[in-house]
Amino acid sequence: MHHGKLCDRELYRDDNKCLCHSEREDKDAEDFQSELDEIFADESAEYFDLTRFVFPERGWRLPKEIKKDVHFGAVKFLGAAYIGGTHFSGRAYFIGTEFLGQAHFEMVSFVGEARFRWAQFFGKTTFSQTEFMQKADFKWLDFKGDGAIGFANMSLDNCLFIGTDCSRLKFVNVTWPIRRTLWGRKFFFRRAVADELNPEQKDWEGVADLYADLERHYLDRSRHQEANAFYIGQQDVLRKVNRSFRYWLANRLYRLFSVYGVSYVRPLLWLAAMLLLFPLVFIRTGINFGRVSGYYYGRSLSWDMYWDAVALNLSFVTFGRGEIADYLTEPWQRAIVSLETLFALVLVTFLVLALRRLFRRRTV
Repeated sequence: MHHGKLCDRELYRDDNKCLCHSEREDKDAEDFQSELDEIFADESAEYFDLTRFVFPERGWRLPKEIKKDVHFGAVKFLGAAYIGGTHFSGRAYFIGTEFLGQAHFEMVSFVGEARFRWAQFFGKTTFSQTEFMQKADFKWLDFKGDGAIGFANMSLDNCLFIGTDCSRLKFVNVTWPIRRTLWGRKFFFRRAVADELNPEQKDWEGVADLYADLERHYLDRSRHQEANAFYIGQQDVLRKVNRSFRYWLANRLYRLFSVYGVSYVRPLLWLAAMLLLFPLVFIRTGINFGRVSGYYYGRSLSWDMYWDAVALNLSFVTFGRGEIADYLTEPWQRAIVSLETLFALVLVTFLVLALRRLFRRRTV
């Protein structure tokens, strides 16, 4: 046989195709199984070619272990496809395969690459406790009617989903890849998709769209933590789509100060740090506390002095701006207060946006 071409087997009954390729619903399942057994028993075959086979509704089974590459390209499963428990030692290609009924891939292990690209699903398909040791390509899947896929109790570290309608997917107790986000350090990480981590990836717009689809997918199920993780992933990837320096800088600052509006804790921490650290600068460079405390320049710091400076700094950036000249004598000190005020406004804006995002999502 030749991959991608029909075989030279004997024609089946009055059909113009052999038993394996015949689409007759009444073809003999036992004879079909005998053909399968013969194919998988051929140790001289470079790979097992089932291209364009038509599997009957019932009465067939695959070996528990398939030791070589196997091609299910453009195969049609007329009924339920029970592939659970099979161990694929080589690569498995289900490119363009049609699953007209349910498909079961429970407890299947793929040692080599698995490709389901352009496969068509007409019924419910289940991947549960399935192990993909290398790349698993679920790109551009085609769902017909009630077609859907459920992934449960498994790792998606090697699964690629660009171009697939995520509304037809269901994820239960799955683990996503982890992407380190700050120079490879272990304590800064986020959920990711294998498409982003793929070293051969060039379609960054597709990756960004995939993150957006997954965000909506989890939002529809009120799973806000996962939705936020994929929203952050989308914003990170958009830096690779829009490579202008202006966008890169705005994106990085937005992430630094509020994690793209997801975290209300981050702007609060920046605000606290700003209001507590700037008074130290003013004390060391000179601040006039008035008649009570006198004028300090470079003197040892006391707690009373520090908290007085904190209170003054808070008034500077809120309602006491008219009094700045009475306390800060140097022009550059007043310029710092102006920058601090602008920074505080930006942080408060990020805080409000994050809280708004939080409450809007909780009420959806």
